Amino acid sequence: MATVNLGAIKFNWKGAYNNSTAYVVDDVVSSGGSSYVCILASQGNAVSNGTYWSLMAQAGTNGTNGTDLTSTLTTQGDILYRDGSGLQRLAAGTSGQFLKTQGSGANPVWGDSSGAWVKLGEVEHSGSSVAAVDINFTPNDSVYKWYKLLIQDWRGNGGNPYWRIKTGGSTQTGSIYSSGGSGTANNGSAIWHDQRRDDTSDNRLHLDQTWTVYTSADYGQAYDINFYKGSATQKKQFFGTHQIIHNAATYVGAGYMGYSADNSSALTGFTFYMSSGNIDNLNAYVIGFKP
Repeated sequence: MATVNLGAIKFNWKGAYNNSTAYVVDDVVSSGGSSYVCILASQGNAVSNGTYWSLMAQAGTNGTNGTDLTSTLTTQGDILYRDGSGLQRLAAGTSGQFLKTQGSGANPVWGDSSGAWVKLGEVEHSGSSVAAVDINFTPNDSVYKWYKLLIQDWRGNGGNPYWRIKTGGSTQTGSIYSSGGSGTANNGSAIWHDQRRDDTSDNRLHLDQTWTVYTSADYGQAYDINFYKGSATQKKQFFGTHQIIHNAATYVGAGYMGYSADNSSALTGFTFYMSSGNIDNLNAYVIGFKP
């Protein structure tokens, strides 16, 4: 019976190339960081000799095998891009900036939004009942001269709406707050006027006069609160207007409020909660105005 020599039926790894070793077809060696496969039995023929060897895998450029990006990207927020010669690091821009292309043949840069209003923070809560909702942001008074806190569709299951400032990432619960204002509501047959006064050295801010956040099936409440110098080392002041539309209680109302917080640290956010009960729905946004 005839015998057929199939030769190697898989690659045979032989390690580093040795000039004195005899190699057969499908032997694989390494040399200079690259690997080569023998295509013709060979001994003493360098891997550069294409008669006996074919390149299987080539070493990286500049003597490296692949690229170690940890030596290029060093800080959280870094962006990797390629300039005219190789990979480069673009350090993180300032809060509110966007990544801007300058076209083919140019490097990307961080750019400022061309719009006057820029969204700095956002939270949209729905689908569960929670004790509090936070919104976080980073103010920059050198860029933004005015800020707005917009709260929409606040619904819950009873209690008055309260809020507190956050500094250093923490909600401030001390007796640093003062608030006051006035509002009017009616149900088509009766009109109510109410004021909030003498709320000084309190441990929270009252968002409105005495209105209650009713059920999750209600229309909800909305607030438009203005403030400035969010990152300055001075006491924080706010002025806001609001509206309420309670289907369950069958009335609509509106009013205004002034607020202050005796804290000179930069703002990092706000916390919303209720005097009793939980929040079922609340959408909030912080935007900065660029003159």
